[in-house]
Amino acid sequence: MSKKNYLLAALGLVVIVIIIVAVSLFMKSRPASNNLAVKPSSEMNNLPSGTSNIPATPSAYTPKTDTIQPTMQTIIATANNFTPREVSAQVSSKISLVFSATDDATHHVIFDDQALGYINFTFSKAGGDKTITFPAPKAGTYSFHIDDQNNKGSLIVK
Repeated sequence: MSKKNYLLAALGLVVIVIIIVAVSLFMKSRPASNNLAVKPSSEMNNLPSGTSNIPATPSAYTPKTDTIQPTMQTIIATANNFTPREVSAQVSSKISLVFSATDDATHHVIFDDQALGYINFTFSKAGGDKTITFPAPKAGTYSFHIDDQNNKGSLIVK
C-alpha cells in the first residue's frame, strides 16, 4: 500500500471518530423523553408494604384532551322551543351537542358568551342533525339561544 493510501485511510478514520463524537454530544444534550414513564400516584404510594397491586382507576396521569371521549347530549328543537334547556359538562372534557329539528323550520343557534361566541350555526330537519364538538371552557354557565333571544338555554360547566 502506498503512502497516499495510508493517509487517506487515516483521514477516513479521523472523520468517523469526529462524527461519532458529534452524535454522542448531540444525544447527551437532548432532554430525555419520559412519555412512556408512569409517575407513581398518591394511591400507589399509600399501598401497604409488599403490595404491588395497580389501582383499578388509573390516576397516575392526566390524559390529553384529544384522548377524552366527548360527552354527547342531544337537544331537540321544535317550533319556538327546544329541550332540554340546560345541559352540563365537566371542565377539561369534550362536549358534543347534537341539535335535531322535529319541525320543518330552519333553526339558528348562537352562544352568547364570548368564550363560545365562535359557535354560530343553523340546522333543520331537511338538513339533518347538526353535531358540534368542542372543548369545555372553564367552569361557569354559558347561555345560548335558538332562533330568538327569548328561546334561551344554558351549558353548565362544572
